[in-house]
Amino acid sequence: MNINMHTSHPSAFISSTFMDLKQERKAVAQILRENGLNVNALDVKPASSQTSRREIVNGIKESDFVILIVGNRYGSILPQVTGSSTLSITRWEYKKAVQLNKSILVYYKENPGNEPADTGDSPDPDDAFKQEQLKQFKRQLDENHNPKYFSNPDELAREIHAALIPVYRDGLKLLLSRQRRRKIRY
Repeated sequence: MNINMHTSHPSAFISSTFMDLKQERKAVAQILRENGLNVNALDVKPASSQTSRREIVNGIKESDFVILIVGNRYGSILPQVTGSSTLSITRWEYKKAVQLNKSILVYYKENPGNEPADTGDSPDPDDAFKQEQLKQFKRQLDENHNPKYFSNPDELAREIHAALIPVYRDGLKLLLSRQRRRKIRY
């Protein structure tokens, strides 16, 4: 985790699809606030304009780390926000977080009973494309992170709570290490 020295309180950016994970986002925001963290997320409305693009990028920049929640939807593809005809908002947020060298905690919502995934995007002529993109995104996440699984919002909140102290310890170690290197240079 890179600690943001420009904010007075630690903060996290919540990234996920919007419509299908409202309760999960709400539970995560609540547990973060209960633990004294600021929440950076666009929960007022889904991203849909250049203003939202700036708000998203600023939210990620101002955060100490990112919490990525992945369900069964790839999400909205809005080229005016992402600059891409294939990146969903969520995948673009992930890409931005990686570019900004943010620590990212990844959580997958389990699909109970191996039921077919409800994409939430139907009826959508691009549904097969989005499902393939979601599979690729999850492969990328599996290769670069150690995703945790959850089945309901309360379980997700418990997982987040358990991860907060280790994330901050890692961030403090990184910060102290950088400070030591700077002192050695002078």
